[in-house]
Amino acid sequence: KRAAKAEKALLETTEWANTEASARETAEELSKHGEEMLHHLEEVVKDLQKKERNEYTARKAMEEKLMETDQDLRYAIEEIEYLRGLSSSIPTNEMDAGATEEILLQKERAARIKA
Repeated sequence: KRAAKAEKALLETTEWANTEASARETAEELSKHGEEMLHHLEEVVKDLQKKERNEYTARKAMEEKLMETDQDLRYAIEEIEYLRGLSSSIPTNEMDAGATEEILLQKERAARIKA
């Protein structure tokens, strides 16, 4: 009877040891998985930060280009207004050729300034 009790106790101890070992193994696997997930999340955060920086840089470049385009358009409008003023003063056939030549020189000057 004692031998049966001892055998039963040994069996229970072995089962307990197996259960404990299994639990430890599971805990180690979960810990490893957690570390892998943490590393992955860190990489995701780095990627998102990089994308955010790239988007900020692209947005700034676009804003700068829009400002340049706006300035170019304003300059073009000024040139158009200047040329309209010149065209309203183009001489008729009765006026002398000297005035026509002066206006053409002014147009060339405006074109050089624009270039």
